Amino acid sequence: MKKALIITMVIIAVVLFSSVIMKGNKKDLPDQIVVPQDEVLTRPETIKMETQTFLDKEEVKTKESIEEPIIKDCTDGVRSMYVTATDGLIIRKEPSVNSEKLGAIAYRERIDVLYDIKEEYAKSQNINFDKDKAWVCISYNKEPAYVCKDYLSIKQPEEIKEDWYVDDLGIFRLTAYEWTGYLCFNGNYPTENYTVASNELPIGTKIYIEGYGYYTVEDTGGFPDGTIGIYLGDEDACWEFGEQHGHVYALSYPN
Repeated sequence: MKKALIITMVIIAVVLFSSVIMKGNKKDLPDQIVVPQDEVLTRPETIKMETQTFLDKEEVKTKESIEEPIIKDCTDGVRSMYVTATDGLIIRKEPSVNSEKLGAIAYRERIDVLYDIKEEYAKSQNINFDKDKAWVCISYNKEPAYVCKDYLSIKQPEEIKEDWYVDDLGIFRLTAYEWTGYLCFNGNYPTENYTVASNELPIGTKIYIEGYGYYTVEDTGGFPDGTIGIYLGDEDACWEFGEQHGHVYALSYPN
């Protein structure tokens, strides 16, 4: 019994002595490892974010350098103007007299001009452009279209006067027709607000129909004398138009 007690005390003494030695050899470590500032590494996510921000700024800068000069050079802001061409102003697909005709605007009618067209802008849009005329862009059927600015004014012209026409043709029966798939008698495509057909008036005659506007006789159409067919281009519009009557004036005859 006495021997067992001595062995137990020896074991406890050995354990205590070992703990003292280990504690004496242990080095004190700081609670937080401090990395020198010049050795701090940026996280990949930060690099990616900063790179994307730089690219976005460069993209905006590139767009501004390309688009701003064009906009400033070719736009004057929306403004109202009036048609001064007594036989109507033709609306074209491109700013060129050789471009496709989309329609026409009657004399004294008001239109909203979106912006002036200049050569630099036409080149950037890859569209035809007549340098010898001034062109403006308008909205036609919710699409960009072009008219010659030479026949526009900021003031509305006077009403048509008697000395502006050569003949008072009297009252005509008016009807409407849509495109048949064929060219007009003069070889042109029919144009809404511009083309009319008549078997009585010579091809090329410029007329004014009171209450309807200015037109040019471009087709025959098999109508009887005293009847003028107005091209509308849409079947529903033709049915709605039906048969009407209007006072017709001849503004000029073909040479």
